[in-house]
Amino acid sequence: MRHSALVESRAYWLTRFILALSQTSTTMSLSNTKIVSLSRSPVGEPTQVNQSFFPGASNIIISGGQFTNVAGDFVIHPEHWDRAEVEHILRQLVKTHLEQRSIADGNVGYSHENGGVTIIDALGEKLVFPPSIMALFSDAHDNLLKHFRGKLGEDRVHSGRYCLVKQDDGMRVDERDWNTVVGAGGILVMCILIEKVWVASRKQTCPKCGDTRLGMQRDGGFYVCRRCRKRFTFERAPKARRIRPPSKDDNTVATFVNVRKEFVKNDDVVTLLSRKYVAARLESSESTTDHFAFLPSSGMYVAARFESSDSTTDHFAFLLSSCWYVTARLESSDSTTDHFAFLLSRTQYVAARFESSDSITDHFAFLLSRNGYVAARFQSNDSTTDHFAFLLSRKMYVAARLESSESTTDHFVFLLSSCWYVTARLESSESTTDHFAFLLSRKKYVAVRLESSESTTDHFAFLLSSWTYVAVRLESSESTTDHFAFLLSRQYVAARFESSDSITDHFAFLLSRNGYVAARFESNDSTTDHFAFLLSRKTYVAARLESSDSTIDHFVFLLFRWKYVAARLESSDSTTDHFAFLLSSGKYVAARLESSDSTTDHFVFLLSRKYVVVQSFSLVCLLILPAHLHYSKVWLSVAKPQDLKKWSKRKRKIMKYADKLVCLPRNISSTDANFPLQQFMTTIHIAFGLQL
Repeated sequence: MRHSALVESRAYWLTRFILALSQTSTTMSLSNTKIVSLSRSPVGEPTQVNQSFFPGASNIIISGGQFTNVAGDFVIHPEHWDRAEVEHILRQLVKTHLEQRSIADGNVGYSHENGGVTIIDALGEKLVFPPSIMALFSDAHDNLLKHFRGKLGEDRVHSGRYCLVKQDDGMRVDERDWNTVVGAGGILVMCILIEKVWVASRKQTCPKCGDTRLGMQRDGGFYVCRRCRKRFTFERAPKARRIRPPSKDDNTVATFVNVRKEFVKNDDVVTLLSRKYVAARLESSESTTDHFAFLPSSGMYVAARFESSDSTTDHFAFLLSSCWYVTARLESSDSTTDHFAFLLSRTQYVAARFESSDSITDHFAFLLSRNGYVAARFQSNDSTTDHFAFLLSRKMYVAARLESSESTTDHFVFLLSSCWYVTARLESSESTTDHFAFLLSRKKYVAVRLESSESTTDHFAFLLSSWTYVAVRLESSESTTDHFAFLLSRQYVAARFESSDSITDHFAFLLSRNGYVAARFESNDSTTDHFAFLLSRKTYVAARLESSDSTIDHFVFLLFRWKYVAARLESSDSTTDHFAFLLSSGKYVAARLESSDSTTDHFVFLLSRKYVVVQSFSLVCLLILPAHLHYSKVWLSVAKPQDLKKWSKRKRKIMKYADKLVCLPRNISSTDANFPLQQFMTTIHIAFGLQL
């Protein structure tokens, strides 16, 4: 206290003294002069910063002596003064002046250089705490609680869902090594903890964007996403299985700058099914987790809230009537994976599949009853998200407008009456996303396939009624895309959709209650085939999907009591040939779709009601006779299909009673020793469902 008063009094005296001396100037002789340097240090000593002493004064007189300022030095003219006393006064003045400047310009407080504890919080703000209030690890938690009071992330800090890591290596800090880390003077980084399902190949991906083309870069102990600039680190191994789901504020994780991924093993999935209620909890294997539950009863439906731990989560739920309950759990290891579920009742079918491969989040729920009510709500925390809702009743359909802030998004809505249909086209901001949904009733079919391959998107939709057909085809600017649609009679609907990716085939068949439903979905991985089949009581569906390389061969067989469908899709290049066969009881449709590549082979199958003839120049026909003929096998060898008409009456009579006729190439004969007849018969039995 006394020292402060002394410095203050000297500073006040010095200020008054300098002001008086700066206005005094005398002309004297330059004899007997001596240069005294007050602003320079001797050679070999540390040089101090030059101070401005008596600014503006060129000549100063103290006790009869004159000081002339010459280029930073003082030229002393001795005259009636004590040299030692004057030099002592000057030194005291300089010391007092320096003390005054240090008090005026210096900052009182701690910094990283003088022993302060530095923490960079989860929002990127740099904090410096005095070491006296950060002696314990618990002190850091108390100070962070005060810092985040009223800010984003207060609940997470209060519940301890954060951690402190070292900036240089990303290692986690706890109370055991707190004194060592603080004593070493390292910088600590506060990271928000988020739970991710353990996938070894995905641990170094961004928790917001997933795996991107830009990838990651290292910055000390952190990974930095080149796309969104989010900084993150992760645990080295998974911990125990998670018991409780994330809290409701997990969708705010994307707003934090520094995060740390905690890995857990595969989540429990529990499905409780009965006639009156269904409770299902679906978990994704990606960092984003889907939580939803079903609580339907015969006349009441309740949809639980959906919470996401990140912005890239797809949420969906289906609530149906008391007839049938079907829930599917599909687990993904990639952010670009398709999540879908099929829910069926006796007379109604609803299948919805929505995919999001970007940071936009789609939240929606379906509420269905026996008379057909669908309400969908989509909410997103990103500006590029499409928001829409469907409110449908038995005789009225309302589709709300779809609005997006993205300039490359096409939106359209159909408002229809009771005999019409509602289709919605939603495009994602990511190029690898395919969106489609199916809404079916007893005599109505709606197939919506929405594809986005780039900024140039192919859009089309089908609106069908019992006697009316409407096809909407939107042309793409991409020349390699084939679009087509088949609109048939009231009992058959088939829609084939092609992606702009050369290795992906998307197609679906939607048929009436006596028909077939086969859906085949392929993921973004060229070697993965996803498919699902929905069968009725008198329907046979057999599918074989094979992928050997980028060129994919797909086989689909749809069989019914009197109908045969054989589809073989073969590609000799990256461009894929697509075929679709639409059959009714008395009509035949053969579709040949040309590929953009000239090296592709196309096949056409002509099918009739009771036999199948494959176009070829040489055939061997296998007849399978009815039960009362003891399932006799008769081999008939003909040169060409036209020779079938030249058969004798006895052979035609056999044909009349034949249930099935299968044609093979001529080089395969029952008389050949190398031809495995029994194996072929077994293959026919498995593939076509024939009782041989």
